[in-house]
Amino acid sequence: MQDPNKLLAKIVRRLRTIGTDTQLVEVKEAAWKLPESIGETLSVFMNHTGGILILGLSERRGFTPVEGFNARRLHNALLSACDTITPPCRPDSRSRAPKSWPPSFLRSNPT
Repeated sequence: MQDPNKLLAKIVRRLRTIGTDTQLVEVKEAAWKLPESIGETLSVFMNHTGGILILGLSERRGFTPVEGFNARRLHNALLSACDTITPPCRPDSRSRAPKSWPPSFLRSNPT
């Protein structure tokens, strides 16, 4: 299995190159709280082929870190959000904080 930090760095480099998120990778700028659309995002991932959700990056600012990002708080909120959809999402969830940027990411596969 690929190192999660290396995988995340590779994904972010690709997003910066193409300039947008993709059907497989969704980026949310969330710094202190989850966006209202998080349930919809999780449902879409769970009803299709799964996906990767990265929190703490600004797509509008070239996939750069969001100032004031609270990885632990958002990671916990995301896990709670996963329990609110039906059926509950059981993600492979990690909170990562490489030195250069502090996103959290979630990889989900449909059950």
